[in-house]
Amino acid sequence: MPDRHGAEGQADEGEEGSRAASAAGSGDDEAQGRGQALAQGQPDQAEAPEGGGAAGAPLTANGHAPARGFEVDADDAGNVSRITFLVDGGEDVVMQRPEEGSNEMLLWRLYETTRFQFRRRRTELQSAINRAHSILASHTSSHQGRNGAAAPRSAPEAPCPAPREINWKSKPLPARVVQKLQGFYFLEIEELLQDRHGNPYVPTQRNNASNRLQWRGSMLGGRFPHAVVSMKDPGEGVSSRSHQFICAENNVHVVVKLMKRVEGGRPEHVSETAVLSTIEDAFSPAQRATWGELDGKMWLYSYLEFEDGTPVGASDFENPPDFGHLLKPAESLPSYLQNDDPGYYEFKMQGGVGCSTFSFADRVTNKNLKAEHKLKRKRFRLVVKALNYHLVGLEGFTAYSSPFLVKGVLHNDVKANERYVMTAQGQVVDSPLADVPK
Repeated sequence: MPDRHGAEGQADEGEEGSRAASAAGSGDDEAQGRGQALAQGQPDQAEAPEGGGAAGAPLTANGHAPARGFEVDADDAGNVSRITFLVDGGEDVVMQRPEEGSNEMLLWRLYETTRFQFRRRRTELQSAINRAHSILASHTSSHQGRNGAAAPRSAPEAPCPAPREINWKSKPLPARVVQKLQGFYFLEIEELLQDRHGNPYVPTQRNNASNRLQWRGSMLGGRFPHAVVSMKDPGEGVSSRSHQFICAENNVHVVVKLMKRVEGGRPEHVSETAVLSTIEDAFSPAQRATWGELDGKMWLYSYLEFEDGTPVGASDFENPPDFGHLLKPAESLPSYLQNDDPGYYEFKMQGGVGCSTFSFADRVTNKNLKAEHKLKRKRFRLVVKALNYHLVGLEGFTAYSSPFLVKGVLHNDVKANERYVMTAQGQVVDSPLADVPK
């Protein structure tokens, strides 16, 4: 079995910075008001991701602070409700949707039409790219190692869009050992949903630049999930709203801990040695001599699925992600299904803690899901499973995250360090950075 390395340093900061620079440049095209001719003649320069803007734009002649981009609030049908121009060193300029029948609405409709054409041409181009990728994928298939670098496979194989179909490899434990472990120890995905005082983070309503109440989301205490927002419940004619956890495409950092239930108290964090030593004591030295790393150590494996436990695949998206992969670096099967070569999402637990940092692949967002999923507002969840052959089938050694939605960007819903909590008295108040749990 190849030497396995730790999970530190998994974030691909260079790739993320490159994507940010690309978004800034493409946002400048639409900000300069290029119209229908550009949409039809140059589809590769179609509308930038929401919130994109020009980087390093010069000061205007009248000395006003330059705009650094814009945000567009629109529904799935393309109806724009608000445009916010972000201004460095000044107050953001907010334009609300005009009244129907007004002269201003004529210009608004023109913008919506042009914007729709940008997006349609961009979708057509991306679909062509995806078709080309699907043809080339079988000839250029590669996988990402734990350090994020591509490594050649001994033979080409297709991506794995349905992780729940994995045939988990397991070995039995004596009943007495199962009784010592099951129901007492369990894996937990860390989700900092409360401040350090125990107050839950919640969205709230605040006045915008036009002095109108609007819903604002709240950042959470960690890097998974990222925020909680208020969203209208799906369904025609439905007016109710609900709180939803959301993640941005980038910079998802998952922390998994091993916990032990304590009678009459809160579960406590423990080292994996407490579990592994219990297993080792059930076998003789001669038996243990035949073990590999997945028998005697705590390796974890993470993957994405829908909240109801069904697998997520590239075919679930209107505009499929490149090469059928859902995550960056690309997901891969457990090591024992690929010649004992551990992929990026197979990581070791040390001191009762395992960590994994990744991004969602481009276009792996709820907005890009097919209509049948949107109507039900299908949410995602992360699953983390212990790969130790003796633990993989035990209750408690598979952890599930809270259901969440994925968005391309968050700044339409919540800003950095914008947090609100609900107090024990039921009041929603601002939450300072000092109250983020450590």
